Amino acid sequence: MINVIAKANIKPENIGKAIELYAELAAETRKEKGCLKYDIIQNMKEKHFLIVVEEWESEKHLEAHFNAEHFKRLVPEIGELANAKSEVHVCRKII
Repeated sequence: MINVIAKANIKPENIGKAIELYAELAAETRKEKGCLKYDIIQNMKEKHFLIVVEEWESEKHLEAHFNAEHFKRLVPEIGELANAKSEVHVCRKII
């Protein structure tokens, strides 16, 4: 099982648009084969920090996700709304 945690620091004035794009990304990603979980969460104190929490059956499924049309289209758009490049952690569950 593969887990991904991606943190985005969105410009405060862009938070509404970013949430719209993330909603589309999540809806499309949840349809992908091998996607077990794909949640977008928001820091309660610093609302401009959005975090994607993902769970995939395998690295193969995650790689397919990175090549999906909606990923290639939406992730760069979200990146343009951010203060900095997203921090992405790809992890393997050990316990």
